Amino acid sequence: MRQTRNTLDHLSDILNALPTEHFPMTLSELNGYVTGILACPEMIPPSEWLRGVWGETGEAEFPDQKTAEKTIGAVMEHYNSVAEALTRTLSIEPVYEIDANSDEILWEPWVDGFIRAMGLRPDAWSGLLDRADEDTRSTMIFLMALQDIYTGNSKLTDEEIDEQAPDLIPMA
Repeated sequence: MRQTRNTLDHLSDILNALPTEHFPMTLSELNGYVTGILACPEMIPPSEWLRGVWGETGEAEFPDQKTAEKTIGAVMEHYNSVAEALTRTLSIEPVYEIDANSDEILWEPWVDGFIRAMGLRPDAWSGLLDRADEDTRSTMIFLMALQDIYTGNSKLTDEEIDEQAPDLIPMA
């Protein structure tokens, strides 16, 4: 069940309609977040992770029941689409944002979403890192290094980062 551009645009519109004062997730953040939830060694129920989508407070503020159902349905449809892609190919096509002024790929929101998902089960991820094979360990370290870049804690230059990160994330 691969999502079309129209479906992704619709989901983006739904997310953008959430109250901005709570800083809800963007489409790219949500895509990284559900990827991280699905990749987690422990099952995380929607009743727990959906709160992160709505923003800092974790409180969903919908004007009515119909809007709530439409919003949650669209988020769950995206979750199911990512789950199906991971099951079918063990890889995903990240949904990146594009800077409207420079057409630069903004990979950082995707990584932020993934790392936020990791934060829901840090012990599970730590345990996975402890027992991981070399490929899995390298991938996890790479994703954490991308988070360091995003938060300004990296020694790489901006040019090195911008040239490598968008292409390397799908391989991770």
